Amino acid sequence: MKLRMSLVLLADQYDQRIRELIYRTYTDPHLASLYRAIRTSGIYEKGGESKVHRKIVEIPNVYVDGFLQAVFGRDYYKDDRALRHELIRPWWVVAKL
Repeated sequence: MKLRMSLVLLADQYDQRIRELIYRTYTDPHLASLYRAIRTSGIYEKGGESKVHRKIVEIPNVYVDGFLQAVFGRDYYKDDRALRHELIRPWWVVAKL
């Protein structure tokens, strides 16, 4: 629901084709299963004790990244509150923060 509302609010910045691409990226079951497999494998969580250099989010394409920057601001990946938001959570590569 929030995805659709956010895309509608940003209609002046994105044409219909890009909005559909972003929506399909979020709703793609194959992509969701890949990210789920990455999270459960723990490959990014075994980067040592330091959580500073641990990768938390991996955005699938440049359009989704631009969409997230439009919604949360340019440095959304530095904001803990934004990282926990349901629009960013599908792109987590770790099980928990």
